[in-house]
Amino acid sequence: MSGLQVGQLAWVAAALLCCGLMVLGGLMLTPRGRPLAKSLAGSAGSLVLTMGILFAAFLGGTWVLGAFFLALAVRVGFEAGKVRLGEEASKVLALGAGGIALIAMISPIGAIALSGLWMVLFGRLIGLSWSAESRFQPFVELAVYPVLPVALLAHGALDEGLRPIILVAYILIETFDSYALVFGKLFGRHKAFPQLSPRKTVEGLFGGAVILVLTVVLVSTAMSLPPVGAAGLAALVGILGLAGDLSASRLKRVGGVKDFPVVLGHQGGALDIFDSWIAAGAGLSLLSILFVLS
Repeated sequence: MSGLQVGQLAWVAAALLCCGLMVLGGLMLTPRGRPLAKSLAGSAGSLVLTMGILFAAFLGGTWVLGAFFLALAVRVGFEAGKVRLGEEASKVLALGAGGIALIAMISPIGAIALSGLWMVLFGRLIGLSWSAESRFQPFVELAVYPVLPVALLAHGALDEGLRPIILVAYILIETFDSYALVFGKLFGRHKAFPQLSPRKTVEGLFGGAVILVLTVVLVSTAMSLPPVGAAGLAALVGILGLAGDLSASRLKRVGGVKDFPVVLGHQGGALDIFDSWIAAGAGLSLLSILFVLS
């Protein structure tokens, strides 16, 4: 997929968005689907706006893209900090997240160091127990997600070789999430993560995964790309994206909130919008760094 161009991906995203709007229109024609279509209409409009801003940033060149990801890192740091640490600490975390993202974007060595730090902190978080009085656990948790991941996502997006794959990951995430939501609303019966994310159902995740794989195979075949490799990338992105979604859900549950501070109606905060992409993009950036080092 290294031969893909951002302009090509913009057309692919537009085509997939049109397909999604057609599905929404089809739901409007059925008694069972009409209420769902009406409830999703606002979210569809917010998605169109989000995609427009994102693709404008990617098409705008390195400086525009860098400014977008710097703003995203600051906002993500603020939202996570406000939910987990409180109003005052959120401002400090926002500046820290922005500074870390800037290092990742301008310094390859810095990105490598941040990747190593991410793996060490992740291992510490899951491998060792914490005392109930530990002051460091919240900061380690916020570093593991979302501060270091959004910095690595920014690094990958600024890397011209990796940039199309990072954008592909966004398209895959939105495809999976959108159809998982539709299938979950229509057919969901069994909760996949009842404690962490009660709205996710096994049926929804399965339906979203099936549509994602079919979409990837059809699009990759039409673009003369290897469908098996494309399906493998979709599976990896889907798993990483789900991990990001659940990480954001856990952060909200620990903070006792339903949504992060709102930036866009019907979609919530930047972390509500980009939670899955942050994890998936960071994972792809980390794998790219490890591949180069090996």
